[in-house]
This record gives sequence, C-alpha cells and structure tokens, in this order.
Amino acid sequence: MANCIAKCTGIDGTRRKDAQRLGSRAAQAEARTWRTLATVHVRADGSGEVRVTQNDKVIHQFEWGPENAPEMPPPPEHPAEGDEGND
Repeated sequence: MANCIAKCTGIDGTRRKDAQRLGSRAAQAEARTWRTLATVHVRADGSGEVRVTQNDKVIHQFEWGPENAPEMPPPPEHPAEGDEGND
C-alpha cells in the first residue's frame, strides 16, 4: 500500500502542469534552476529532510524525525529585558 505521495507543479506564463506519484517507502521531489536545487525527501514514518544547494554548495538544510518520536520539551523561558534578578 502506498503511504507517500509526491506532487509537483510546473508553471509558465500560459499554463500549469501537475503530476503525482505514489510510493510505499518514501516520496521525493526536486525543483531546480541553473544553479539552485531544492530537494525534499519524506519517508513513510514521517521523517525526512529538505536540502537547498546553490552552485553545488549546501545553503540550507533541515531534517526532522518520525511522526511517532517523542515531542521535544519547550525551551526555557527567558526573563523579559530589564526583569533579570527581580524575584
């Protein structure tokens, strides 16, 4: 059974073309220009990554874990400016 879907859209001045593909293990998509490439990869467990390269150099990268991973605790709150030590 297909757990993932990759959708893409190509757009120019007069038209729009859509395509999609199903996969049981992962979905991957790419968008590119001459120098910039953006890739997204999502696995069936919900984990994945986004990577953007420009001139073959990684300029942005983001990864996340599976959907069933425990949630990260919220970051500690920082005191408002000027409130330090006024307990």
